[in-house]
Amino acid sequence: MRVESNNLIPDRVDAAAQRLRAATDTRAVTSPLRHEIADADAALGYRVQATNVLQWTRAGRRRVGRKVALTSVTVQRMIGVDAPASGVLFDDMLLNCHAVVPLTQLNQARAEAEVALVLKAALPQSRPTYIDVLGAIDYALPAIEIVDSRIRGWDVGAFDFIADNAAACLVVLGDTPFDIRRHDLTRIDMSMTVDGEAGTTGSGAECMGSPLRALHWLAMDLARRGDPLQAGEVIMAGALGAVVQIARSCRVDARIGLFAPVGVTFS
Repeated sequence: MRVESNNLIPDRVDAAAQRLRAATDTRAVTSPLRHEIADADAALGYRVQATNVLQWTRAGRRRVGRKVALTSVTVQRMIGVDAPASGVLFDDMLLNCHAVVPLTQLNQARAEAEVALVLKAALPQSRPTYIDVLGAIDYALPAIEIVDSRIRGWDVGAFDFIADNAAACLVVLGDTPFDIRRHDLTRIDMSMTVDGEAGTTGSGAECMGSPLRALHWLAMDLARRGDPLQAGEVIMAGALGAVVQIARSCRVDARIGLFAPVGVTFS
């Protein structure tokens, strides 16, 4: 069993953050990091993530939201965690509906259909309730998240995944907002196609029972970690079904409930 002095951990965190930051900035991949740091767990992964968020913010990127990941129990077991995880969204990640994404910007990307929730109020409470969360939502948008791990071959554990900003890459937002109070996000259906052919299906229930439940978990977790949600933030609430791998030029479209479809072209 490895024993690591506490005064060495900051150096290891900084080194891991630098490797992931370099891989992100150069659109490259790196080997898994969890084998190089003793007791590399989710908590330490968030320290690495926060280090890079600070560095990117200082470099001029603007933080505009968060993402919830690992909302499926099956995926949690694959990664080796018993709870969801979260990452940070920056302004340069957000794309308009029907955007074109060059494949040269990606490594091992996957697309997943989600509900994006936009907040009109902050959630600074130490223990925000579900009612607090519902009252903080302004509107929702259909969306496609493009995730792309900087860890080679998606060989990730909890530490790698969280340290890598929960594989956040790009977000394609639909054009038409909708009021969550008029729709049951638990029962909302999702279908995603690739070049017009069936890709994957799902529903709001596959996202922790509802995207609203995912947002409540995020609000609670961030408040506990002293980084609460702010007004105006865009929250990607988690996948509504299985992901679609992006390995070639193609068109991906997602339809969520009765709302206008959202699409993206990979070229």
